[in-house]
Amino acid sequence: MTVQWSGCWEVRLERTICRWMLAWVERNHYLAGCIAGYSGGGGFQCEKFLKVGEDLHVEFEVDLSEVGDHSMISDAEDCLDKILYFHHEQDWVDSDTLRLKCKDMLGETTNCDDLISAGLTNVPVGLNELFEKVGLISRPSYFSD
Repeated sequence: MTVQWSGCWEVRLERTICRWMLAWVERNHYLAGCIAGYSGGGGFQCEKFLKVGEDLHVEFEVDLSEVGDHSMISDAEDCLDKILYFHHEQDWVDSDTLRLKCKDMLGETTNCDDLISAGLTNVPVGLNELFEKVGLISRPSYFSD
């Protein structure tokens, strides 16, 4: 199992914050993952999700164990771990802030003004609605089938 990921960060004076990051595992009958990012007003979100068929379930709406089995939940947890790997976990625990540990961790990046993008360039098109549902103020400009 490989956790795939993609994300975008904004470089500020003293820190680099997560605009959005998505980590996911794609299986034959479902997609499990975690989405994180800036929701405005200083707030950040970090939510696990399951997409089974056309149904998208996000943990703030439903207990994921009600819609998925142990392996699906485990995949979503692995995706949360991937997102927290890149960010200062204590900042998330203490103040719900997603601050990048180190740009070098991202590998190859693309820069545009004060934004850094990294990871896969294609995000599954079925996850487009996830960004709005969670309330992130930015999202990828590229989705693929």
